[in-house]
Amino acid sequence: IGKVYARLRDPVGEYVINHKVLFDRFFRQEGFVLPRLIGYSARNLFVLGDGLTWVSDRQQLLRVLESMVGDSPNARVFAKPTAGTWGGMGCFTFGACDVSRVCADVGQRLLSSDYVYQEVIVQHPKMAELHPSSVNTLRIDTYKAADGEVSVMSAFARMGGKGSCTDSVSGGGCFVGVDLETGTLMRRGFVVPEYGASILESHPDTGVIFDGFGLPYFREALGVVKRAAELTPLVAVGWDLAIGPDGPVLVEGSAPYQAEISEMAY
Repeated sequence: IGKVYARLRDPVGEYVINHKVLFDRFFRQEGFVLPRLIGYSARNLFVLGDGLTWVSDRQQLLRVLESMVGDSPNARVFAKPTAGTWGGMGCFTFGACDVSRVCADVGQRLLSSDYVYQEVIVQHPKMAELHPSSVNTLRIDTYKAADGEVSVMSAFARMGGKGSCTDSVSGGGCFVGVDLETGTLMRRGFVVPEYGASILESHPDTGVIFDGFGLPYFREALGVVKRAAELTPLVAVGWDLAIGPDGPVLVEGSAPYQAEISEMAY
């Protein structure tokens, strides 16, 4: 898949998909359910609601981050780079008690790069069984034919490990293929080689057995990615979705994406 995919790339379309603010604006106006966007920043310029704030030092940053926490119903905020979040790099969550530490540890990074700040997703209790510390997501890959027809190529579930707040496969989490017909996990899960390659039949932290584990709202998730794919000019996209208590939440799209992981899952 990876070799074929390299010939199908569209740099212009990829830019919009991979830019988290543009992604949010486009798909939200099309009626998709996405994580609530609390704000975003372009280096020192922070956009919160309709207001713009220039932040020049850590004390001002502290006040801005505290304001974001206050604007989140669950008092938690998820921060991630506006583009290039491969493997969950640069992503973190914070609450009121974390703001001072965040300013001290990564304040300079936040003021010298572009970030988006979202309300932390509340996941479906069934998804939390896999690994409660992380929001465990689905990666569903779509292919769009020349006539516009969209098909789903593959799907796998990602979950964090060792108490991580992210479900990143490239950050030490594990992944398991999903049976597209039944919406259940397959028998074997995997950890990528750089984190001690292993084949698993259950989650190493929670002990949840993968084989036959039913994913809530999986049919609805397939419908979401197919509709999203129809609206883009891209031939192949890897879509990330969380499953909330009331259904799928479209988190982001990736193009290009790690097709090798999708192949491993099957």
